[in-house]
Amino acid sequence: MFIHWTQGQVQQAGRSRISLKAIGKIPTPDFNTLSKESIQKAVDYFNDLQSQPLDEFVEVHCDKTRIAIDNAILDIMGIPQAQPILERMREIWSQEPTLRGTYRN
Repeated sequence: MFIHWTQGQVQQAGRSRISLKAIGKIPTPDFNTLSKESIQKAVDYFNDLQSQPLDEFVEVHCDKTRIAIDNAILDIMGIPQAQPILERMREIWSQEPTLRGTYRN
């Protein structure tokens, strides 16, 4: 979601727009390179988290499920040390006026 938001051309009250062509240019991890162990971790995390409720997106900084999803992906990708960076990004992003729908141009 964060990458989509930052790559969007127009941010409006609570949403970001992006063209279909641009979606293919959004940087994403190559999950095809994951080991069998990492894939099993992903399956286990998915099974644990799939039925957990998500808070409204403006609560991204304190949503326990979204935080667990982020931490799971960092673990699967082998970069759990990035948790503090991602935590700070969530805090900053949650204050973004266009995310909260309070932006006025």
